[in-house]
Amino acid sequence: MRFAWYKFSTACVMSVMLMACTVQPHVEQTHSEMQQQAVSLGGGPQAESNEHRVAVRAQLRWNAVLKEDFAEAYRFLSPGRREVESLERYRRSLPLGFWLDAKVGKVTCSEQNKCMAEVYIKYRHGYLGRELPGERWVEEVWLKSAENWWFVPAN
Repeated sequence: MRFAWYKFSTACVMSVMLMACTVQPHVEQTHSEMQQQAVSLGGGPQAESNEHRVAVRAQLRWNAVLKEDFAEAYRFLSPGRREVESLERYRRSLPLGFWLDAKVGKVTCSEQNKCMAEVYIKYRHGYLGRELPGERWVEEVWLKSAENWWFVPAN
């Protein structure tokens, strides 16, 4: 009887743990939704750290890239970059069907107007007629200008 109870309780615990692993956090919040959430938690817009703002904007940009909504992703580029790179050129620079997933990890702001975001990306690429999956960490530069944070591509 004891063994049956142990098996049952172990199965229950394992099923709860597996369900918890499948829950995905909702990261597609707008900046105003983030401000409202901060206010409801007792803070205000000033309660958001630079790291938090950059993490949210970086994830929103990657969500747009994953959906191949390149016009939306283009909006996160720095104003200076948008002056020299058209939306059409930006679209051509991003491969279709390449990106599988992206999650923003640690964001570090070493200066008041500069942050580095670490992003874990999963992708697929072809090699010798085969499709191969890949994954790696990339580091992105985000600069603050005109009261907002902007992505600055490395190239």
